[in-house]
Parts: sequence; C-alpha cells; structure tokens
Amino acid sequence: MVKDCGCTLRVIPEKFRGRKTCFDAVKDCGHALKFVPEKLKDYEICLTAVKSEGAALKFVPNTLKDRKLCLTAVQNGGSLQYVPWRLRDREICLAAVNKIGGFRIAYVPEKFRDREMYLAAVKKEGILIRDVPEQFKDREMYLATINFSGGMLQLVPEKFRDREMCMMAVISSGNALQFVPEQFKNREMCMMAVISSGNALQFVPEQFKNREMCMMAVNSSGDALQFVPEQFKDRKMCLDAVNQDIAALEYVPEKFRDHDMYLTLVKYNGYVLKYIQEKFRDRELCMAAVKQNGYALKSVPEKLRDFEMCIAAVRCYDGALKYVPEEQKDHVIELMVGIEK
Repeated sequence: MVKDCGCTLRVIPEKFRGRKTCFDAVKDCGHALKFVPEKLKDYEICLTAVKSEGAALKFVPNTLKDRKLCLTAVQNGGSLQYVPWRLRDREICLAAVNKIGGFRIAYVPEKFRDREMYLAAVKKEGILIRDVPEQFKDREMYLATINFSGGMLQLVPEKFRDREMCMMAVISSGNALQFVPEQFKNREMCMMAVISSGNALQFVPEQFKNREMCMMAVNSSGDALQFVPEQFKDRKMCLDAVNQDIAALEYVPEKFRDHDMYLTLVKYNGYVLKYIQEKFRDRELCMAAVKQNGYALKSVPEKLRDFEMCIAAVRCYDGALKYVPEEQKDHVIELMVGIEK
C-alpha cells in the first residue's frame, strides 16, 4: 500500500511501521517521513525522503543533517530555514534561492549575500529589488526584475529605463506603459502594450491611437471602450466591447444604442436584458433574450410575460419558473412535464 501512496503511512498503526514499510513510504512520498517513528529515522531513510521531496528536511533530526543531505534537500525544494546554520555555505544557499524562491534570501547568512545571490533572488521574486543594496543595483539587476514582471518598471530609476527595457516591460505587462518615459513611447510600443492588456489603452498618447489599436484593446478588455476616442467608435466595436464586458455599455454612444444593437446583444447574451432601458424591451427583444438565457425572464416587463414567453424561458432554464406569473405556473408546469415524458 505505501509503495503506491507513501502518505498512507500515517494511518498504519505504529506497531506495524517497520523499517522496510517506512523506507518504501518515504521513497514514494518524502513527506511520509513525518510519520516514521523517531527510532527508525536513520541516515538512509532521511536521505531517501529528501530525494523524493525536499520539504521532508523539516522532519529530519538535526543529528542526521549533513552537507550532502541538506544540499540534496534544497535542490529538491527544501527550505533553507531547516538547514542548520553551520551547514549554510554559499552553494547550499544559492541552490535554495534558485530552486524555491527569492524570499529565502532572508535565511542566507549576511556574508553570502553578494551580487550573485541577490540577482538569483530577484529573478525569482522581482519585488525583492527593494531589498537589494544600492551597490548591486545595476541595469542587469533591473532587467531581471522586469523579466519577473513588467509592472516592476515602476521601481526602476529613470536613468536605467531605456527603450529596450521599457519594451520588455510592456510586452510582459501592458499596464507598465504608464511608467514608460514619454520620449520612448511610439506606436509600436503602445501596440505591444495593448496586445498584452487591453486596458493599457488608457496610457497610450492620443496621437498613437488608431482604429486597429482600439479594436484590439476592446477585444481584449471590453471596458477599454472608455479610452477609445469617439471618432473610432463604430457599431461593431461597441458590440464587441459589450459582448466582452457588459459594463462597457456605459461607454457606447447614444447613436448606437438602438433596438437593432440591443437585439444583437441579447441573442449573444440574454442576461444583458437587465441593463437595457425598458422602452426598448419589446416582445421581440425579450423573446430573443429568454431563448438565449431563461434567467432573463426576471427582466421581462410583467405585461409581456405570457404563456409563450414563459415556456421559452423555462425550456432554456428551469429555474426561470419562479419568475413565471402565478396564473401561468400550473399551465407551464403541465406542459413541461408533458415535454419531459
């Protein structure tokens, strides 16, 4: 049993946890070392456990920890905090930072916190650039930060923000465009930012916005419609934006808010009916909405909730029955039961 699932060792009565059983368990699942009786924890079992799962180092007795075992553990994801201070040499510390993450640098002795160590930490956790000593903060260090997340561009001093670094940042995170010096912004960079994040359109200078860029933005994020210049908004763009995000309806010009537009919308997403002005909610619009999403019956004016409308809604979504007028419910239920039979 433990060969296939080592952690089942915890449910085996201790009197049956023999050495072979324990060895097989930790070989399959290093964490099973937690359930190995202390008297059976020898070097071989502990080394096998950390080879399987570095985090098992937590359950290794300190008396059995040596350099080989600890290095093996951190190379397999074990935390540096469980390595005795006497064994934390540069190689083990660097392995831990590279494997697990930059925040492990907190467990690295001060004497080993050199440029290479900080660079490894920043590559894993870009935000750690804040903790890097000033003498190590150079272009390479900031590039590592950007590679982790483009949004980290905000932490890069102006003197290091060149065109190449800014382009890397916006490709990684479009909204990093807000931190790009104006002299480096061009149409190509702005387009890359919008491709990465539609809402980055808000940081694009007006002179670089064109219809293609705006269409790309709203296709990525519907509410980016609010940042589209009026001259580029057409019916298709507005439809695409609202289909992407109903909140974009707020930014659709009045001239496009007509019956035809709303009919197209509810055929795609009946739920939209609740956001449409009641003066447009006629029978055709409401029927199209409930056929697409029965729940839309809730937003259908009472006077239009006739038998045909209610049946269409309940066929689409049986939960819509609670929005059927009382005088219609029995008839609708009878018909639906007949259909199911």
